[in-house]
Amino acid sequence: MKKPVWIGIGFLLLVFGVVLYSTMNISRFRVKVCMQYQGQFNCATAAGETKELALRQAVATACATIAGGVTGTLACERGEPGSVEWK
Repeated sequence: MKKPVWIGIGFLLLVFGVVLYSTMNISRFRVKVCMQYQGQFNCATAAGETKELALRQAVATACATIAGGVTGTLACERGEPGSVEWK
């Protein structure tokens, strides 16, 4: 093969490697949160670049299925988690 073909292949592999690395590194923290709201209970797992982001996302996901509407969801999210398990 000619030199420009090898350079092109190398460039594509480099781009693929950067994309793969950045995708795998984005979720540094994983957490499982269990929330209780108006007698209902749900757990959810989420990941994020920071602990705060991962925790907020897990709480929001857990509350989304047990609270009805925006007002209920916001009230649920302001509550204390029943359990928090960092993974």
